[in-house]
Amino acid sequence: MRTLMGITALALLAGCSSAQLEYPEPALAETSTKSPQAYTQCLAPKWQQFDRNGEVTQNGDVWLTTVTAGFTHAFATAQAAPAAEGSKVEVRLPTEWKGTTAWTEMARSCL
Repeated sequence: MRTLMGITALALLAGCSSAQLEYPEPALAETSTKSPQAYTQCLAPKWQQFDRNGEVTQNGDVWLTTVTAGFTHAFATAQAAPAAEGSKVEVRLPTEWKGTTAWTEMARSCL
């Protein structure tokens, strides 16, 4: 059982690290006067209109919104972390989505 839990943990970590390598530069990196929670509460419903299975997770004070495209299974993320006067927002998109502006515009509208 411990071995299975260890393998699962490593698989999850590998998935997280490969996402960072696949999308090294954020498509959007801005600050917001809103708290990370308030920013996420604005963005999540907009992104979830396109992916009803999109997820919002919280790790401490950092909020992460994740959506996927059904036809490619690629995912986009928006991370909102505490900053001096609100939050720092980073949106990462799959390479094949970089030509689209809808995702970053939705994220920008919540700043």
